[in-house]
Amino acid sequence: MLSLVSARDSSDAMYALGSFTQFNGQPAAGIIRLNRDGSRDTNFQLAAMDQFPSAMAPILDGSGTVYIGGLFTHYGATAIRHLARPRANGSLDQSFSPGEGFIGISDGEGGVNNLLFIHQMAVEEIGSRRLYVQGLFGSYRGMSVPGFLRILLSGELDPTFLNGV
Repeated sequence: MLSLVSARDSSDAMYALGSFTQFNGQPAAGIIRLNRDGSRDTNFQLAAMDQFPSAMAPILDGSGTVYIGGLFTHYGATAIRHLARPRANGSLDQSFSPGEGFIGISDGEGGVNNLLFIHQMAVEEIGSRRLYVQGLFGSYRGMSVPGFLRILLSGELDPTFLNGV
């Protein structure tokens, strides 16, 4: 799986997301940022993760900041559950805290968290830049939000968003 996500930052960067560990023979953690000429932007270095990200959403404000989501539980040495916000250089933005993160849904055989997948994410382009997440999950930060939610810039669940899914 390989996805390309356009990001309208000052350099018109493009992000490649997928199940890869190398790009042009160099280590890569499943996400790289490409320059306009297709070469890798070496200023963007993600920390190692225990699982590849499955979704990504750039913040379209020129900062180079992105959200990544997936089955990972660590970003480098930092324990983080399924959602992170790396800065333009790839370092983890500690001001965004998903807390306990996502919990999956039951597999019908008593196993919880067996079914969890983040399909899509999008950031509001106008206004507060809140993050929308859609996928296969049952709760976020201990709150029941099956499959669709909106998250504040802090990482907290947006209490004003009424999810009718």
